[in-house]
Amino acid sequence: MAKKDRIWFVIALVLLAAFYGIWGVAECWLSNRALAQYDWDSHDNSPAAQLKLRVICHQIISCKFGNHHDAFVALIAAGDRDSIPYLINALKWHEPTDGSDIVSCATEHCHEALCKLTGMNFGYSYNDWNHWWQTEGAMMSSAELARLAAGRAAAEQ
Repeated sequence: MAKKDRIWFVIALVLLAAFYGIWGVAECWLSNRALAQYDWDSHDNSPAAQLKLRVICHQIISCKFGNHHDAFVALIAAGDRDSIPYLINALKWHEPTDGSDIVSCATEHCHEALCKLTGMNFGYSYNDWNHWWQTEGAMMSSAELARLAAGRAAAEQ
């Protein structure tokens, strides 16, 4: 490859990386903006509204930065089986680093959403939740997860 071709190749790579970086920041920002502008007072519990809210929340917690707290709170009510991997992955950014069970409010809401959706409780450990999901949870149907969650809710009452 000639020197001139290598220079253009490097320029193309730099521009591509910048484009994807800008795209990622814009997606994260737009999702956070959509959640901030979400009409919480509408009480629209239709499947379409729930799906829209889930998609927004999934986009937010897919990024390391953003309003994870409100997304976790929304997923406690609107989350479904598809939300579980997003919540588990977000937990790795929120789990306590010192091994204690002293956690932020956002972490507690993430944990609450995971427990509600799965009927399981592995604490705040990303590794424990991820291991369970990879070995058992991902193979469970939505109905099986709903039965586990219902059993946990009944036991708590």
